[in-house]
Amino acid sequence: VADLDDLLERKPGRVLLLGTEDGVAELIGPRLKAAGADESLTIEIYGVTHDGTRDLFSMQDDIEAMRALVRQYADSEVPVRMLIIDPITAYLSGQKVRKVDLADNGQLRAILTPWLELAQETGIAIVCITHMAKDTARQVLHRVLGAGVFTHTARSVLVVAKLEAETEGNYAKAVLQVKGDLPETVK
Repeated sequence: VADLDDLLERKPGRVLLLGTEDGVAELIGPRLKAAGADESLTIEIYGVTHDGTRDLFSMQDDIEAMRALVRQYADSEVPVRMLIIDPITAYLSGQKVRKVDLADNGQLRAILTPWLELAQETGIAIVCITHMAKDTARQVLHRVLGAGVFTHTARSVLVVAKLEAETEGNYAKAVLQVKGDLPETVK
């Protein structure tokens, strides 16, 4: 339980970005700058080196490397506060399960559970980005691509939706929380 004053005075932290779709230099950096963020606190992770060869990061194989990176900054003035994985489906394969079945809840839960434990152990927020199926007949939570485990294990699910615009070229979006399972931390 925290006091509101303590939360408001929280110091900035580092953000680790594991992303294959949008590079920091091309898209994310300019967006951070436009928002007034301190770009020096964003660390883009390209991969992990195994036996002299750089491989794509694997959520199955490289969790200990991530844990070590988070711990490396834990006692610094600017600890890691968030890990963004974009898109999560790009990093699921590994040595144990090479071809991950996105419809297999058990298989995905085995991959995701150690990451939930990492978040609890270190206090970092892990933000996973994925896409939605175009089938608008289903409820929003059931449109997330892959097994239901993505939404079942998440504490919060946010959806970014395009707003209908009367003029072309309107890029207005809405962020909607469709699941909120976080315990209250402020009295």
